[in-house]
Order: sequence, then structure tokens, then C-alpha cells
Amino acid sequence: MVQTRMERIESLEKRMEEIRTENQQLLEDAMME
Repeated sequence: MVQTRMERIESLEKRMEEIRTENQQLLEDAMME
């Protein structure tokens, strides 16, 4: 299956959003300690 450029960009943006959320969680956890 060939991904179009738009699909690749959308999937990258989704992954970036997930990573941002994860980083935020790690940051909050670190500040709790």
C-alpha cells in the first residue's frame, strides 16, 4: 500500500502529538518526586 504524502504527514503529526502527551506525563511525574 502506497501512502500519500498527506497520509504520511498526518500520521507523523499524530505520532508527534502522542510523544508530546507522553513527555508532558513524564514531566509531571518527575515534578511529583
